[in-house]
Amino acid sequence: MFFRKFILGLLPWLMLVSCGDDVLAEEPVDSVPVQRIPYTGVIPECLKGETLRVLDIGNSFTQDATAMLPDLVKGSGSDVSRMCLYSLVRGGSSWRTWSNCWKGEDNASYAYSKVFGGLDQPVQGSGSVTDGKASPELMQNVLTQVQWDLIVIHQVSTWSGEFVRWNEDNAAGGLDEFLDIIRTYQPGANLAFLLVHAPTGQSEQKGLTTEQRWEQIVDAARQMQEQYGVELVIPYGTAVENLRLTEYNDEFSLCRDNLHLGLGLARYTAAAAYYEALVAPRSGIDIEGNAYRYACSRGDWDLSSKSKPVNVTDKNVRIAWKAAAEACRSWDKLITW
Repeated sequence: MFFRKFILGLLPWLMLVSCGDDVLAEEPVDSVPVQRIPYTGVIPECLKGETLRVLDIGNSFTQDATAMLPDLVKGSGSDVSRMCLYSLVRGGSSWRTWSNCWKGEDNASYAYSKVFGGLDQPVQGSGSVTDGKASPELMQNVLTQVQWDLIVIHQVSTWSGEFVRWNEDNAAGGLDEFLDIIRTYQPGANLAFLLVHAPTGQSEQKGLTTEQRWEQIVDAARQMQEQYGVELVIPYGTAVENLRLTEYNDEFSLCRDNLHLGLGLARYTAAAAYYEALVAPRSGIDIEGNAYRYACSRGDWDLSSKSKPVNVTDKNVRIAWKAAAEACRSWDKLITW
């Protein structure tokens, strides 16, 4: 019995050792010199201001998309002294839960934090839960005490592809009410849409492939542009779907728990798309040539029950760059490798 437990305890470490350079490296792989490749894409009007203050109101998919963004900004050598990105995040949040939060009727905590940038947007308040309700103070202060130039939003993944349901009188709805809050208290802010990835588990539950689910999410993004005047689409979900068309896809479609992105290359690709959509047009520095790499840790492995973490190396980073850059050029199309 002792021997069996000993072997089972060693198994994860033996797997790590046998996975090769793309899966785990003991040493960091982020010491590559910066290559400043000029950005040659179109610069959206909403990004042309002298300063740019961006707020992303979202959930764990916001965290998936931005976890590596500060390091990518640093690795690009971009000057972000005149811009900033903050996030307001509540796990599993939808249009409805944010509207409820504003009214003091939600039951989950949420948090406000800075992602990167040289501008500060300090706000007082707490998003903690007391007596079963989350305090609305923090959300209200974020939207009333500081000014935002661009606000990024997205629907919870459960209904991310069901645009026709986004104004139903149930948990799937609430879009108009949520946008009324934003437009009332931030009338000068432009609107951006985070085109999220298609989770493996939810796609399968709906009888779809991840590509078919991605197509539904893309259609929802089109509707947001046409009906709500979205100025910018940040298509990290398209970048991830591009990555799924490569040798780096796996049987779990790069989702570590059937829902969230795999740690390492998948999250890097998502952040690369966020960078290319938001930072590159202002700084003039493309994602290609970025110095940042990512070496997965044993902690990443422990958090990845399905899709295993993949190091970002000189070998595969160009695939991530291309997946992201092409997604930002044509966010409603997949590339042919």
